[in-house]
This record gives sequence, C-alpha cells and structure tokens, in this order.
Amino acid sequence: MEHFELKLDRLIREAIHLNATDLHFHQGVVIFRRHKSFLLEKKLQRYDEFYNFLKYKANIILDMHKKTQTGTLKHVIRNETYYLRLSILETHINAHAVLRILNIHPLNSLRDCGFQKHQINQIKQMFEKKHGLILFCGSTGSGKTTTMYCALNELKHKQIFTLENPIERYFSNLIQLEYKGSEFQDYLIQLLRHDPDILAIG
Repeated sequence: MEHFELKLDRLIREAIHLNATDLHFHQGVVIFRRHKSFLLEKKLQRYDEFYNFLKYKANIILDMHKKTQTGTLKHVIRNETYYLRLSILETHINAHAVLRILNIHPLNSLRDCGFQKHQINQIKQMFEKKHGLILFCGSTGSGKTTTMYCALNELKHKQIFTLENPIERYFSNLIQLEYKGSEFQDYLIQLLRHDPDILAIG
C-alpha cells in the first residue's frame, strides 16, 4: 500500500509541475493532459494493482464492473490540500480512468475568474433575489462549478446549502452535502426543511 501511496504522490507532483489538469489511466499507461491537450505519456508498473488502489482511495466499489463510477480524494503536498475527482468507465474488455486535479489553480472569487466589476455586481444582484433559478452551463472544463463556488463564496449572511455528486471543493461558509444516486430526493426534501436562503445543486 505504501508503494502505491508514493507512486500516487509522485504522479500528482509531476502533474502539478507540468500544469496538467487531468491524468488518464488506460491499458498500462498514464497520460498527462491539460484541458484536452496532450502533455506526457508514461508506462506504469503493476498497473492493475495501482488502478484498484486508485478506486479504493476514491471510495469507489472495487468489484463493480461494467459501470461508470465517480469518487473523490484529497492529497496534501507541502501543506497544500489538492482535491481530486476520479471518474471510472469500465467495459467487459477494459477500463479507463480519469483523475482530475480540481484546484490546481485555486480560484476563490469572481474577480479571480476574470469577471469585470459590473459583471460581478450583476451576478450578486441575481443572488440577492428571493426567488428564482440560476443555471451554470458550459462544456466540460469550462469553469461551471468553479464559477458557482466563487459566487457562493462571496455571499455573506446567507444560509447556503449545496447538494453535490461529488463535492469538488470545500468551503467553510457553505453547508455541503454529497449524495449518491437515489439519495438525491431524500436529501432535497430534508434540506428544504432547513430554510435555505440558497440551495446549490451540482
């Protein structure tokens, strides 16, 4: 187990050094990518064992095959906590996994996201409304979740709950819950009983 812990640590450190956002695991190799751009490919020793170790670390069911599964894990490097999401896709022939580093470039405010002052004011005004629905839409990796987190993080004196699958980053001023599959409806009913000012679903 310690051998695989060290191997994971080295891979994450190398990804950070390369400024890679994703590590793709497939057929014995790991491919480092940055937002769909190829960076580096490396062959891994004891690949199948390491693949199962990744699933274990991310709390993914080891003996569930021919299924898609998602899990999360945390890794600390030089007192910095990195949040990672592991996505698994398995068939009866092979398997593919993607490990995404969610906060390799941590953004905590709408200004960090690149919004101008007048745009930030418009977004805050939308969140001040007592009723309504705000949708964060875009392609994979476009910044939907990051923008939502940054917007919620700027709100003060609000009771904010999030319902996520999975939780990608943790914020002290948010009450964040993670649900699995059919749990969503039960969690939603319970949350509405707690009088949320804002309920974010991701």
